[in-house]
Amino acid sequence: ENARIEVLRDRLYNGIISGLAEVKLNGHPLKRITNNLNITIKNVNSDSLLMAIKEIALSTGSACSSDSVESSHVLRAIGLEEKDKHSSLRLGLGRYTTSEEVDYVISKVVEKAKQLRDSSPLLRLTKEGEYAEP
Repeated sequence: ENARIEVLRDRLYNGIISGLAEVKLNGHPLKRITNNLNITIKNVNSDSLLMAIKEIALSTGSACSSDSVESSHVLRAIGLEEKDKHSSLRLGLGRYTTSEEVDYVISKVVEKAKQLRDSSPLLRLTKEGEYAEP
């Protein structure tokens, strides 16, 4: 069962990174639990992404901080930059997760993240060189 879930997790990650630029895996690429994928989608606020995809159970931060509004101590410990902690997304898979569900999640995450990036005036100004971070 773990091997099947690992294949689905890798399919999820590869599908998201093939559809979106600037996605980073949080944590070790090989030494990780099978049913969890934690990524940072740069320039996308993860809370906004959660609100845009209400039909899928997603989380922000890490499992260790799921009941806290503060940024995850786990994400701090692995060296995630402060600005990226609010772009962190956690996706869980289980024994009943299907490849069709994974494909649906990929399509929705990619679609909504692109929409959020496109609608961000701050990101647009940054790309145009009219804004520099303080």
